[in-house]
Amino acid sequence: MTKIKSEQVWKEAERINRVKRDDHGTETIAICLASAFVGPSIKRIAKFLGLSRWKVSERSKNLRKNGIWMNDEIHAEWFGKHGGVALIADSLVADGLAMRVYGK
Repeated sequence: MTKIKSEQVWKEAERINRVKRDDHGTETIAICLASAFVGPSIKRIAKFLGLSRWKVSERSKNLRKNGIWMNDEIHAEWFGKHGGVALIADSLVADGLAMRVYGK
């Protein structure tokens, strides 16, 4: 397994959001992506990305409330065929702008 570096996560978040790293949306995408590599841990993500725990914590609440982060697992399809769409949608959930809805 290749070890990913935080700079790679930031570059991908900037590419997806088309805005530099100091943008709120870019931070949110980076947090989501980082969780796939270091796990859904506020402390690990904050350290990995160089963000305050508070910034990660605010998004963590929404990701957990909507079932995207559950315990130490991530329930997301960010790297599949429609991964970009799923990542953008889940970043909106992380920011409290949307809710994840599950079909029956």
